[in-house]
Amino acid sequence: MAKVLRLTSNGNYKLKAHIFKRASISLVIVSGDVGAATIKLVLPDGVGGWIDVVNGAITAGSQHVVTHGQSLHPYINIVSADAATVINVQVSGVQ
Repeated sequence: MAKVLRLTSNGNYKLKAHIFKRASISLVIVSGDVGAATIKLVLPDGVGGWIDVVNGAITAGSQHVVTHGQSLHPYINIVSADAATVINVQVSGVQ
């Protein structure tokens, strides 16, 4: 069973390497209550910025397959979180 990350505040949260078990393709499942937050699934661009994996914000109740290579792992970016924001993220290596 994949580890569940419970996120409630603004920030960039790395989907940690040990979750992927050396995978280069992963499934990211997002659930919970977004509240006023905007959530993005992003990859670091190598120069301090971010590249959206999904075009625009993602929603609770969504699933995303991410091709990232073994040395580059996705992040969840949260902005405008409020008291209602409780986001659960599960990640599982697919390949």
